[in-house]
Amino acid sequence: MSDEQPELDFEDIRTFSRDFRAVKAEIATTVKGCDDLIERVLIAFFAGGHVLLEGDPGLGKTLLVKCLARTLGLNFRRIQFTPDLMPADILGTEVLVEEKVTGARDLQFRPGPIFTNVLLADEINRATPKTQSALLEAMGEFQVTVFGRRYTLDPPFFVIATQNPIEMEGTYPLPEAQLDRFFFKLITPFPNSAVLSEILDLTTKNVAYEALPQPILCKDELQDNTSEQERLRDEINVLTKNDSPGDQIDERQTRLEALEIEAIETRRLRIERMRQTVRGAVPTPDAVRMVLRLIEGLRRRKLDRKFVDYSPGPRAAQALLLAGKANSLLKEDSPGYTFPEDIQPNVFAALCHRLILNFEAEAQQKSAEAIVNEILNGSK
Repeated sequence: MSDEQPELDFEDIRTFSRDFRAVKAEIATTVKGCDDLIERVLIAFFAGGHVLLEGDPGLGKTLLVKCLARTLGLNFRRIQFTPDLMPADILGTEVLVEEKVTGARDLQFRPGPIFTNVLLADEINRATPKTQSALLEAMGEFQVTVFGRRYTLDPPFFVIATQNPIEMEGTYPLPEAQLDRFFFKLITPFPNSAVLSEILDLTTKNVAYEALPQPILCKDELQDNTSEQERLRDEINVLTKNDSPGDQIDERQTRLEALEIEAIETRRLRIERMRQTVRGAVPTPDAVRMVLRLIEGLRRRKLDRKFVDYSPGPRAAQALLLAGKANSLLKEDSPGYTFPEDIQPNVFAALCHRLILNFEAEAQQKSAEAIVNEILNGSK
């Protein structure tokens, strides 16, 4: 066991585990049959990474992202990637604005949809490589550069990109640099008969189905805030219907906006604390050795040209260790230490999309999963 002491106390660990499980359970009330997928997405979020989701159309990828943002109480935006989408449609652009009084003209930056907390890059591999690359700086450095000016993205900033299977018509494979920005690549499972039956029962009746869950993070701390928000919305609706004086509506609207900002800030601070808790877990020497063995083993395969053209690098090692730390905090009575068994569940999600195979691997029908598994089991 490491001689280093955990940078967190048991209350941090209990709070992380409690909130993580509460968020997961709330999302699962809407997104059916995807418990493991939800857990992996949340691990990536609280570890500070981004996620690439692959799956056939109609499996609930977009719904999962909406539910995640809603449950965490964060701002959410969606970009539909198409072949004619341009980088400015994502990042924003400068427009010429004329002052009505003086007639003076000035360039002002109009931010694009990337300025949010949770961004859904839907069908990212349907856009051209030029547009795909618009996300690189934001995902790696949490900022964007437009006409030489840098604009910082407010934390937390989390990208979930969905892609259709690459064999589908009209898709552009993501380049290695783009794939490496994603903490995990996850496959959306097809629902089994029981889950599909439940989905049909919920969504095909004559009764409206409320698809999105309620914000659950910091629910107890924000109980008074939430109650006052609901009261103010009801009052604004009544005053609007009765054509009441505008100052009465404006007064309540101002108070409502202040409460919404307060709630967002409270949740943001909780999320930041949970992320610090993940980083505060201490890996044992055996856990670190396992990460190094995997990365160096795949690197040797590349140097020997043994099925591998491009192997995972430092970002992959970071993802493995951070995901292992998050896993270790979810165990019953976690001591705050990360062991090899905490690393193992996320190995394929963190490594396989970063592994580019050569023609020999294709000829011998070797998959990325098979090669990673060989390294995991000690093969050279």
